[in-house]
Amino acid sequence: MLSELGSSWLPISRGKILVKVATSFTSIDNARKNLAAEIPGWNFNEVRQASSDIWNQALGQIAVKGNNEKEKVKFYSALYNAHFLPHVQRRGRLLSEIRR
Repeated sequence: MLSELGSSWLPISRGKILVKVATSFTSIDNARKNLAAEIPGWNFNEVRQASSDIWNQALGQIAVKGNNEKEKVKFYSALYNAHFLPHVQRRGRLLSEIRR
């Protein structure tokens, strides 16, 4: 059941479900637009492969040196969040929403 806030729940007894998730820092309507633009279909393997390709392309542009695994985890986590969930603002609007 879809709530006013755009969240939902449903009872699941067994089996697999496919779920698509989108976000917006400004509105539910923009989250829905992001979903339509970013994940138009329901082919899980295609979406997973496209996401993996984008991530590997980003990783191919950097070289990280050092032996501190904890710091590497922090760095790669921050890089992932910056790459896949950017929220840079310009004149009060998010760049990801301006570029549409």
